[in-house]
Amino acid sequence: MFSELCQLLQKLTQNHKRIMNTMLERYDITYPQYLVLITILEKKEVLANEIIGYLDSDKATLSGIIKRLHQRQWILKSIDANDRRKQVLTLSSEGYEKMQAIGSLESDCEAMLSHSFVLKDQKKMEQYLQELIQNQNQYLSESRR
Repeated sequence: MFSELCQLLQKLTQNHKRIMNTMLERYDITYPQYLVLITILEKKEVLANEIIGYLDSDKATLSGIIKRLHQRQWILKSIDANDRRKQVLTLSSEGYEKMQAIGSLESDCEAMLSHSFVLKDQKKMEQYLQELIQNQNQYLSESRR
């Protein structure tokens, strides 16, 4: 049963990424780039290595995304005052304008996905998924010991 659930969740995630990439094409941005920008927007400034957890990618992939966003002048990079080996990322004015133009695209995508669910069902589903993720995280933290 859980194997089927995991396959369904994987398909849901893949389709979400495809839909978001399609919706973002007109803004000349990819979904992974969007995830980096939205993370920086929400946090105001963030260390580059902190973003890896949000992207489900590795350092090399993130480095390429950051490089492209910086070349497009959508983000600014500076050196962390506490550790000169780390980069602090912030949105540039162009990046902020890009995110304003994109607006509520992700919520539009979510509305399309969940239009047939009532709010109570959405909340219950979210609760179940959070419990599954907590179980996974517990297993992962125990397996590292």
